[in-house]
Amino acid sequence: MIQPPPVFIPSHGRPYTQLTLSLLNRLHYSGDIYIVLDNLDKEIENYKSQQYNAKILVFDKMKYTKLTDTMDATSRLQLKTVVYARNAILDFAKELGYKYFVMADDDITGLVYRYAEAGSLKSKPVRDLNALLSAIAKFLSVSDNLRSASFSGQMAYIGGVGANLFTQGLWPSIYQFIICKTSADFSFIGTHNEDYNTVLRDLIRSKLNYSISALSVQSPVRGSNAGGNQVVNEYEADFYSIILRPDSVYMKLKLNSDGSIHAGTCKSVNNTYQKLISDKYKIK
Repeated sequence: MIQPPPVFIPSHGRPYTQLTLSLLNRLHYSGDIYIVLDNLDKEIENYKSQQYNAKILVFDKMKYTKLTDTMDATSRLQLKTVVYARNAILDFAKELGYKYFVMADDDITGLVYRYAEAGSLKSKPVRDLNALLSAIAKFLSVSDNLRSASFSGQMAYIGGVGANLFTQGLWPSIYQFIICKTSADFSFIGTHNEDYNTVLRDLIRSKLNYSISALSVQSPVRGSNAGGNQVVNEYEADFYSIILRPDSVYMKLKLNSDGSIHAGTCKSVNNTYQKLISDKYKIK
């Protein structure tokens, strides 16, 4: 049997509710599993006392505040963020000698296939996770410009079978369950929106991080699961991406049916991606 890529699960304050670990067990995942904690987590000993079929790794959070580009002023240090854990995982994977690895949030409840059938969007659960992860790792090996690939979030399916993101097959985003390539040697940036920020930055360099629209991740509604490093002010979080790519990302306000206002980021497709220019325009 081919050993699937290992799974690293960043966690904080949730020693008794490891939803992703439970899911991996149900799917008979046979690879190595690591739960990654920061040394400021008051629940470390409770994590260690649990009978997990996973190893515990602890990183120095204050050390990573100095190694990470948070896009914040130094006087505005925020510790309630997952960006430090993500960057620590990149280092752990490299130190442990893995070529490919998975970075998975700790509150994932399901992994499913999404497909079109008879004009409707259908789904069925992933059964052989080992084989699927090995196949995605093989996909990442095709090009040095491919850095990571992930399952898609629910926004990819708004609009059903005709949803723009779903019909693309691959789209530039990474979300919750991310398969990474160690040799890509990249880092996550921004106190919040660190996953989207990383995609936007890498596009400038022609480095690619994709979500696979045929694969979907399921998890509780944000904020409904106690503990973790949760973002309360999503309006503020979105501005990290705007600061990073003001040429392509902008804020859009929408009026909800209850009269409240929803703010979210949008991007100009024309300005976001690198362009391939025909040789006929070359100055001779």
